[in-house]
Amino acid sequence: MIFVLPTSEIAGTSLGDLIEIQGINDVFKSSHTADSPLLIGASKSCIGHTELIAGLIGVLKTLGTFTDGAVPGLVQLTKDNMNPALDCTVVPLLIPHENVFLKQDQTKPLRTLVL
Repeated sequence: MIFVLPTSEIAGTSLGDLIEIQGINDVFKSSHTADSPLLIGASKSCIGHTELIAGLIGVLKTLGTFTDGAVPGLVQLTKDNMNPALDCTVVPLLIPHENVFLKQDQTKPLRTLVL
């Protein structure tokens, strides 16, 4: 399972979200399936703009995620307010609105990417 943590916020701005998801789609095309979607998280929705330490906040959130075994849902996101223009079909994406528990496959390590 790969967990991607953009330092910017998903479901934050119409244009920014589109650009971020397009970049993720370009990089991770053909890498995931519906059974094993790419899990997206963000720290800005919980903490706010951190500017110079955004990457550090992403690393800390990732460590917490691995320790707790769950990706927290995005604070401002609900199942009804996801930006409908986001293309989550190129790469099966899971953008959580509530906590998602990580499925640990003993044959594959958990991996993360902080953007």
